Amino acid sequence: MLSRGWVFLTVFALVLAAVDTASAVTILHFGQDDARMDEWYKELAARFKEETGIEVELNLGNSGLLQEKLMMLLMSGMSPDTIEVSLAHLAPFDLDELLEDLAPYMKQSGVRESDYPAPFIEYARTEKGALIGLPYQLWTYGPAYNETLLLQLGLAIPTPDWTWETLEEIATKATRITPAGITESVGWNLPIYWTRLHPVVRSGGGDYLDRRKNPTRSTLLSEGVIRALSLVDRIAERGGLDPTWGSAFLNGRAALMFDAGANLAERIKADAFEFGWLPYPKGPSENTGGEFTPYYAMMMRSTPHKEEAWLWLQFMAYNDANLRRFSQITQRIPGRIRTAQVFFQERQARNRTIVNLYSLITNPTSFPRYAEWEPYMRIAEEWFKKALVSREVPLQEALLQADRLINAKIQSGE
Repeated sequence: MLSRGWVFLTVFALVLAAVDTASAVTILHFGQDDARMDEWYKELAARFKEETGIEVELNLGNSGLLQEKLMMLLMSGMSPDTIEVSLAHLAPFDLDELLEDLAPYMKQSGVRESDYPAPFIEYARTEKGALIGLPYQLWTYGPAYNETLLLQLGLAIPTPDWTWETLEEIATKATRITPAGITESVGWNLPIYWTRLHPVVRSGGGDYLDRRKNPTRSTLLSEGVIRALSLVDRIAERGGLDPTWGSAFLNGRAALMFDAGANLAERIKADAFEFGWLPYPKGPSENTGGEFTPYYAMMMRSTPHKEEAWLWLQFMAYNDANLRRFSQITQRIPGRIRTAQVFFQERQARNRTIVNLYSLITNPTSFPRYAEWEPYMRIAEEWFKKALVSREVPLQEALLQADRLINAKIQSGE
């Protein structure tokens, strides 16, 4: 009897230890703290612990520094269990080595690929076929107009079927510079950054490089690129371009803006003016889509807590209530399609033109940010600014120099 009692106590102790071990699991999650993301994460982690007993330790930082910070964590042997980044942040890494394939987990849990926009699911598929992330939030931007300023200047409000010609006309006529050289208003607020120029370049029928993955040459000297950047150059030459991240538009001094996200109303202080969103204007090509930056919820291959990590990713990227709370706090677009539809429906009641921003999601010519191009586009961007902002060199010279340097970088294999 004594031996049986000891056996029972031993088994009971092992069961208790297993329960304690499961409840003591801590998931280390790495992500961004921009746009009140830290507030959402803290609330989410608290709810997750209440429902599952699993602790989530948050390691958050500025989105612009995520790549460097992740590299430091990995080098120091402090790999997180789950991460939330864009693919641009993962450009230096072998994705198949770094991240877990989520497809088997999705199949087992009933999470469908069709619950998310197809382009962003495909964008997260590696060359080996692994699906490495759930696109839990979609950041996009597009054109917007200052209705108050346009009416004050006696200019017509652009309609969704507007064209490059309309864009140039508004940007020119809305630019008002006094005889003393003081700019009272400008036509076009367009950050001279390669991603913000990309929809315009594609609208012109061109692109920066010959292909998305493993490009072999620059195509900066193609007719489509020259057409698009010449449009920007003409407006800049007349003083009608504000190349900042929204300064003139947000202060009510620019007629048009090409960096208007779903949070534009929150960026405009005290409802200073009436505004509306627009689709991209029709140019020489059929490309009228915009650029998206999907942020993905991902699991590290190295995590010893795969089941717990998958529970956390579902809670973060698939749970409708949590995604709605995410959009309420951050004003960003949730990645799950049906939650995104609710997001836009609620905002349409306040400003019906937001449907033009939503239309970019369904536009077949919209595209995810080409993270692979970042090293080459930094070169192009430097020369774009010399031509279009400081106006140190003519546009043609800037394109020639950027084309030469990018081709040299491609050939060197750097």
